[in-house]
Amino acid sequence: TNERMRLRSDGKLLLGHNLPRTINSHAPRLQIQGTDYSTSTVSIINNANDGNGAYLFLAKQRSGAAGGSTIIQDDDIIGQIRFSGADGTDLENPMAYIECRVDGTPGSNDVPGRLVFYTTPDGSGHPTERLRIASAGQIGLGGANYGTSGQALISNGSGSAPTWQDVS
Repeated sequence: TNERMRLRSDGKLLLGHNLPRTINSHAPRLQIQGTDYSTSTVSIINNANDGNGAYLFLAKQRSGAAGGSTIIQDDDIIGQIRFSGADGTDLENPMAYIECRVDGTPGSNDVPGRLVFYTTPDGSGHPTERLRIASAGQIGLGGANYGTSGQALISNGSGSAPTWQDVS
C-alpha cells in the first residue's frame, strides 16, 4: 500500500507527500498536497440540524507559550489567509491575502479589529493594500483613503481607482 500520511519527528504532519514544502518562506506544520481538486481540498462540514455553520478560527495571544492569554497590542496581525501561485520557480510570492489586525488598544472584552485586503499588481512580487474595513466601519481604498461623512464612492472607470466625492 502507498503511504498516505507522515508525522515527522519535528511535528510536521504531511498528507499526500513525505517532504515538507515552503510557501512564502514558511514550512507549515500541517501540509496537504494533492494532484487534483479532491486530494488538495480541505472541507469543514457541520451536519447539525440547527442554524450554525462550520467555523475556522484564527487567534493570537502574546505569552509566548501554548495556553496563555496575554493581551494583544495595536496593529498585531491576528491571522491571514494567503493565496500563492507558482511562478515557474517556487511558491514564495503571495498573490493576494486577507488579513485581520488589531485596530486600537485592546482591553478586557474589548478587542477592536480591522480587515485588510491585499492584491499584487502585474510586474511585482509583493501584495499592496487595496481595501480596508476599520474597526469603526470606515472603508479605506488603496491604503488610507477613507472619505468623510456625506461623501460617496465614485467609480473613475476600469483603468482608474475610485475616489470619494461630496454628495450634493
